[in-house]
Amino acid sequence: MTKLIVIILASIAMIPVVFAAETTVPGSEGGIFVAGSFTGISSTPDGTLYLLGRDHRIVRLTPDGQQKSIPLPAIEGVGEDSYFCDMAAGENVLAFCGYAFSGVYVLDLSRPEKLEFIKVVVENKPVNLLMIARGGDGWCVKDAEERVMHVSADGTIRHLPQYGAIELDKYGKAVIIPPPRDMGDRIVYPGNVFREDGQPLWIAPSPESPREIMAVEYLGCDNEQRDIFMVTTASGELDAETSLFAVKHSKVVAKRAIPQPTAMGVMRYCRLAQDGTVLLLLADPNEREGVLVKRISLTSTQPGAG
Repeated sequence: MTKLIVIILASIAMIPVVFAAETTVPGSEGGIFVAGSFTGISSTPDGTLYLLGRDHRIVRLTPDGQQKSIPLPAIEGVGEDSYFCDMAAGENVLAFCGYAFSGVYVLDLSRPEKLEFIKVVVENKPVNLLMIARGGDGWCVKDAEERVMHVSADGTIRHLPQYGAIELDKYGKAVIIPPPRDMGDRIVYPGNVFREDGQPLWIAPSPESPREIMAVEYLGCDNEQRDIFMVTTASGELDAETSLFAVKHSKVVAKRAIPQPTAMGVMRYCRLAQDGTVLLLLADPNEREGVLVKRISLTSTQPGAG
């Protein structure tokens, strides 16, 4: 079991959260309930949301709140325990990856009866893919060995730099987030973030003691050309707090606290939508068998910022 899998399993631990009232509109911060077990969420440019079901289906949520369950085409020779664990949307397409599949499956939404397959191997060996994101003319994937690769539509594979985020920046380049440093008596997460060419992009603000930075994730660049980060801090095992930061010219222009992950089995519960809002996939607060989908805005917290 790799370090990445351990981190993922730890992140899906159940933590109580207070939610706003539920509504029937995906664009509302109150959220919308969707029945079922899901592993991922993504959005298309027209504002439609897609949830990836563990039972090999997707659920489409239209901007007016309508839901439709769509079964995915069958994959020959796949066992019941093999399922897609992450999904990313492009222009009229959805792409999927999973631990059991050494490649990317692509669904053309105008022809939903067939899945196209792009094989991914490293040194002639299969890989176990866990995460996927849109990346220019192809897809960025991260495997269980924490390697990030760009996969073009023709199958060309390009390795991104070590410690690269799964999402690319506005220039289509990698964002580098160095790992924690072992200081002997404790592990220190510096919070420094760099662009692919080594230039500093941002430094996550240090929390008040005794809290420390536990994780920094890059969610992408929004439609206001702001880099969006998710930062988790804690002083112990049970007091984690997570906040979103919008950064422009290396300065924080907006900040907002968000709930901790609560839905079991979700690969990435917080995603940046293509319209600049942030999507959250959480456990249902009423304990029904399903999830609560929330779309939130990260507005400016400083005069004239953004």
